[in-house]
Amino acid sequence: MSRDALTATETRIAELAAVGRRNGEIAVELSLSPRTVEWHLSRIYRKLGVRSRTELAARGITGAATAAEMSPAADVAAHGLVHRLLRKRRR
Repeated sequence: MSRDALTATETRIAELAAVGRRNGEIAVELSLSPRTVEWHLSRIYRKLGVRSRTELAARGITGAATAAEMSPAADVAAHGLVHRLLRKRRR
């Protein structure tokens, strides 16, 4: 299966899930239902060819199916987001 690029919502959910956020936490932050988050995660896993959050985190998800599909600016922005989320969690 071809690895399609993630949508903006899928990207945000993937980034949050990859840093350890639970479905309920993601749902609250993005104003979605937990069931919608689950639905998006299943699509993300299928698109990226992963089976779990652990695999998602191991891929170093940065908002695109592959690093080659990302612009340098998007990569920097995604890295900054993950960094801020990790810092926020440590507080």
